Amino acid sequence: MSSAYPRTCTSCHSTTGSWSNVTAYTHTGFTFTGAHSALRTICSECHITGKTIPAGTTNNSCNNCHSTAGVATTKYESVTSISHITNNFSRTCTDCHTNTSWTPARFTHRVFQLSGAHTTLACNRCHTNGYPGSMAGITSDNCNACHSANYQAAPNHVAASYPRTCTSCHSNTTWSGATVMHQNFQFLYRHGTLSCSACHQSGYPGQYAGVSETDCYACHASDYREEHTTCSHTCTNCHNGNNWDNPRSKNGCN
Repeated sequence: MSSAYPRTCTSCHSTTGSWSNVTAYTHTGFTFTGAHSALRTICSECHITGKTIPAGTTNNSCNNCHSTAGVATTKYESVTSISHITNNFSRTCTDCHTNTSWTPARFTHRVFQLSGAHTTLACNRCHTNGYPGSMAGITSDNCNACHSANYQAAPNHVAASYPRTCTSCHSNTTWSGATVMHQNFQFLYRHGTLSCSACHQSGYPGQYAGVSETDCYACHASDYREEHTTCSHTCTNCHNGNNWDNPRSKNGCN
């Protein structure tokens, strides 16, 4: 009586056997999938005296039950890590959760795909001031919007005027091992170990902008002056990219 169950007994009970042999009542809007499947025949888990489930509750109406006013023991308002109230997270639970388990929670962002090193981030690492917060609308290629502090760290990208398009040099997996695809200069042989500042001493693009890999003299003029007086400036006539020593031919150079 207190739970106001229907008086149509066959809605739940069989006409043979014991009353305790209860079958699931056929709900019109809620299909008891995922973790709810265990509740199909335990009516009292949801139909609690003094609590009312709003009419028309469906599989997607999670907050009807999982809130302070609802019948579920797990409630939106009770979550403290991370506080959904403080961070103004959506009350559409399926935005982040499945109906199988609350964890792991994952939100499908429309413009920012959590790939690479971002896949392990907790929501409050980005939404530090709530949802949607200051990071709303940031796209996957706008790294500087979040990583401006990294940009200003050593080596000093600001002083060197390095581009703020982080993906020009970095991957989304790690900051280390930065490399940029130069249009005219391929980092072959010993050049493969050079740091950015070894060439861009006066910043970016710096005095070596546009230098090609065959224009050795543009960077190695001081090496030339130390050893030669009359040789061609085309260093590759005698040298290779591995070692200045033991040239192939001196061709009469001094």
